[in-house]
Amino acid sequence: MLSRSRSLVLLLLTVLLAAATVLVFTPDSISADSTGLTNPTANQPSSGDGFEASPSNAYADDGGYAENIDGAGQSHIYYNYGFAIPADATIKGIEVRLDWYLDSDNGTSSMGVELSWNGGANWTAAQADSVESTTEHTATLGTPADNWGRAWNPLELSNGNFRVRVTCNSDDLGRDFYLDWVSVNVYYA
Repeated sequence: MLSRSRSLVLLLLTVLLAAATVLVFTPDSISADSTGLTNPTANQPSSGDGFEASPSNAYADDGGYAENIDGAGQSHIYYNYGFAIPADATIKGIEVRLDWYLDSDNGTSSMGVELSWNGGANWTAAQADSVESTTEHTATLGTPADNWGRAWNPLELSNGNFRVRVTCNSDDLGRDFYLDWVSVNVYYA
């Protein structure tokens, strides 16, 4: 009888240990939803003339390019992303995708992005892609867990508030910048 009790206790301990192992080593099943890559529908120059030629060509990944000729130091704002984020959501991170290239890789050039939550009155710190390419390449700034240095609420991502400012940086004042797409993906739970 004693050995049968001992066997039951050992079996019970084995089952409990197996259940505890599953709980400890099961990945967190709570994951963030996302808007998917979302296109802007409006734009305006911010400093200089920005992307003065065909700025709306950066609304979609389609091979049409917005052009910023002699664009060093100039910036352009893209907005009206039309995100569908629940009002009670918690924003987990924001990614900005830039498909862009340069007319030349001479000098030092980059493309930076800042985000606004209040129609352009305030901006996050800039993140930049410094890949100097004369053929289109994709840069992703931010991550699913990067809030760009601040806590966001869904209202700040509305068309009236959210803005993406793209700045062309170069030590060559004659550098031309080409932007095919500026899309945003917001992660939330």
